[in-house]
Amino acid sequence: PSPNTMSMASCRAAARALSTSAPPPISSVVVVGGAGAMGQAVVSKFADAGAEVISVDFVAGPPAASYSVVLEPKPTFAAAALDAGDKVAELLRVSGAPKVNAVVCTAGAWAGGGVGDADGLAAVDAMMGANLQSAVTASHLAAQHLTGTSDGLLVLTGAAGVLGESGTDFMAGDGMAKGGTHQLGASMADSGMHAVAILPNVIDTPNNRIAMPDADHSSWDSADDMAAMIVGWAKGGSDSRPPNGSLVKIVTEGGKTAQGGALSHTGRAL
Repeated sequence: PSPNTMSMASCRAAARALSTSAPPPISSVVVVGGAGAMGQAVVSKFADAGAEVISVDFVAGPPAASYSVVLEPKPTFAAAALDAGDKVAELLRVSGAPKVNAVVCTAGAWAGGGVGDADGLAAVDAMMGANLQSAVTASHLAAQHLTGTSDGLLVLTGAAGVLGESGTDFMAGDGMAKGGTHQLGASMADSGMHAVAILPNVIDTPNNRIAMPDADHSSWDSADDMAAMIVGWAKGGSDSRPPNGSLVKIVTEGGKTAQGGALSHTGRAL
């Protein structure tokens, strides 16, 4: 062939190289709940990877965050999501970053109780706000600001404890909120992004250790290990991630937390 002409073998080799090339580097990430224990771990790991990290929370994010968007409580899911969306959009406009590579929701809480008394009903309100409203806000931010390709990653945080055939009458609000989060993650997979929901058991945080001082903390899920896992998904592109729309079990054995099996939102193994 002439100097300016590639052979068919060379063309095929070039095509293989392009198809296996690394995705674009992570330039910017949004972490909803960035001031919490799990959020701080995610912010730190993304910052270590060279990303500009926007913490979205009701208080300022940790020092590793490049920017903090501080929210005020809103009475409805719509008001909360739209307010966060406007604030993040303005920050991205000022910073010159038109899109983000990943949106990770680490916000959440737990409270027990059924719906037969006032305390249980109050827990329903609290869990829907802390868990599902946060997931809706993160999903709205992803729909508005993720890169417009399947490389864009949305990670929501659900819970392994609400899976299974039995109900969650002893923690009705938590079951409703995190079950809704699981469904939302599956729905967002059809929105031009790669969406997954992680299902931790008990996350090893200072507050959980205070609340359960006599528990076996070695069996709890490491926030740092989960954060590193999420950063790996963001850096590796679609081929390195769990299936789009899946729920990802978190497994901790011997003090090491890792990705377990992937499930559909109905709990069926994928």
